[in-house]
Amino acid sequence: MKILIILVLACVVPAFADSPLPPPSVKTTKSENKRFEVISEPEKGTRCIDLSSSKELWKLPDWYRWSFLCDDGRHFITAYGGLDLLSQNYKGSDVMLTFWKDAKLVRTVTVDELIPDKKILQRTVSHYSWGSISGIAKNGLLEVILEDGSKHYFDPTTGRRAESKKEAEQVVTPNGP
Repeated sequence: MKILIILVLACVVPAFADSPLPPPSVKTTKSENKRFEVISEPEKGTRCIDLSSSKELWKLPDWYRWSFLCDDGRHFITAYGGLDLLSQNYKGSDVMLTFWKDAKLVRTVTVDELIPDKKILQRTVSHYSWGSISGIAKNGLLEVILEDGSKHYFDPTTGRRAESKKEAEQVVTPNGP
């Protein structure tokens, strides 16, 4: 009987374990209209290319694991490097979203701002699952879905949360209709 219990636990426990993130590697992100591409390289930083002319539009010195590029090629959002898992010793001031325009910082959104109610966090073996980022929605806003299923939208041009459902449903630049 002990052997059966050990075998069952050996199969079940890994299912709840957190997988380590892969090592940094080249990441590419294209705008929805496929006119622009961001290339993020661990040793070289991040740059945006206009695919019609191969011209470099802007460059950032750092590498980003998770990012989103707007259809104007100017607005860029970088997300928390731990993807959907927060460290168990996270701080409310940890940055979850960073909004850029032409490689200049527009605004950051912290854990406390994005997730005011920490009760929604789901504990995993070694982290907290907080939610995910769907991407830039058809309305031009960045869609974030928290662990409780609630959807939140952010304007890539300002980094501000859309305050109402009506505002979230409006079509805004830079992604347009």
